[in-house]
Amino acid sequence: MNKQEMIGELAARTGLSKRHAGAFLDSYQSLILETLKKGEKIKLVHFGTYEPAQRAARHRHNPQAPSQKVLVPAHTVPIFKFAKSVKSRFKQ
Repeated sequence: MNKQEMIGELAARTGLSKRHAGAFLDSYQSLILETLKKGEKIKLVHFGTYEPAQRAARHRHNPQAPSQKVLVPAHTVPIFKFAKSVKSRFKQ
């Protein structure tokens, strides 16, 4: 499912226009990104948790010059962990 399909499905399920459903989805995505950039996590009960995770600095090989090592600096990445209740639904 791509973004336009999701907007169409949201509109159909909620009775919103596609325009309003699209605005909602854009706002939802922006809110998640802004919250993660602040270093905060978002917990959606019975669904999952968005959180920022720290990745340590490390050396990697340059794929274009395998003998050359490149330092990848420490950085923050967004992660999402599904709740156990969601995972269990896929096991059934």
